[in-house]
Amino acid sequence: ATQSVINEMRNLIVEPLSTLENNITKAKTGIEFAMALYHYLEQVKAVEHLESWRQVAEENGYLELAREHEQAWSSISELLDEFVEVLGEEELDINSFSEIITTGLDALEFSLLPPSLDQVVLADMENAKLLNMKVIFAIGMNDGVMPLRQKDKGILSDQDRDSLRVENSNLKPSAKNNIGEEDLLAYKIMSLPSDKLFLSYPAADEEGKVLSESNYLRKIKGQ
Repeated sequence: ATQSVINEMRNLIVEPLSTLENNITKAKTGIEFAMALYHYLEQVKAVEHLESWRQVAEENGYLELAREHEQAWSSISELLDEFVEVLGEEELDINSFSEIITTGLDALEFSLLPPSLDQVVLADMENAKLLNMKVIFAIGMNDGVMPLRQKDKGILSDQDRDSLRVENSNLKPSAKNNIGEEDLLAYKIMSLPSDKLFLSYPAADEEGKVLSESNYLRKIKGQ
């Protein structure tokens, strides 16, 4: 029985690493390296483990640690997507890929909510949905920023993402789904403050180029 358990544990470790090694060895371009790493993370069930760790941390009162686990997978996915967007078609070797990804991982930052409630909190749209505030200042509400102009780039296309999400795969949503989620998120942000809501946007950039207001603002104005 003990030997059986040892063999099972060995397979859990060795098989994903063996697959990763084979895929990395065959990889020539940035997207091939990124897909090899992405498939490895899926094979070792990285998402499931992070979610389990998040739940344990939350249940034990370690809220900041739970928040880190919650953001880890989305941060890694975004890193790989950005890597593919910039270097997807470039020919690379394993050393270059490793150095770039390691640098990207070292630079990852997590947005953690402060323990005190009597503070000014700076947060992006995604994190702001977690807050329950009396007053909210929403800045930078320009066209192309809120909602964000979607780019159909990355390891997987929108069609690939939609197909895999049907199979309950833990992937970032497609551009189409992102737009719907941003609409819902914007509504939540605008309905969150109990006292006051301030919405603003810059009329021009640093070079003096005119910037358009967000479609959300135009809808509020009834335009």
